[in-house]
Amino acid sequence: MAECPKVHFYNFRITDIATVMLPRAPSLLSRLVLLPALVALCGLGLTELACWQEKDRLQSDHHEQTLAAAATVRAALESELNAILHLASGLAAYVRATDGHPDPNQINAMLDALYQQGRYMRNLGVAPGNRMTYMHPIKGNEKALGIYYPDLPTQ
Repeated sequence: MAECPKVHFYNFRITDIATVMLPRAPSLLSRLVLLPALVALCGLGLTELACWQEKDRLQSDHHEQTLAAAATVRAALESELNAILHLASGLAAYVRATDGHPDPNQINAMLDALYQQGRYMRNLGVAPGNRMTYMHPIKGNEKALGIYYPDLPTQ
């Protein structure tokens, strides 16, 4: 006669099967480690956000300060350029009023006064009929006196 295979029966309780099939709840120790780590991670994220916003605010402030400084420089440049243009317009009006033949004493006195007022002018010259006739200061500009501009192709 042939032997029957042995069958083993195990004695399982229902609670044993439930613990094998269902995930276990986190232990108290893992909760004590996980919660502070999660709080620290959130704190780091909020700190990073605050740093980013502060950096953005500082860049915006710097940009505004740069624009304000540039506006101040622009206003000063415009003021100086307008002053020089008004001085030149007055001189041109005087030369036109004398039909291109101003009194040498008056024009030289006028050039001296305009030169003193214009802080950024290196020299002043008057060329009625395209010929450089009057110059201030004369020193260093002697070669320019008498130049006839139509003879200069670069002019």
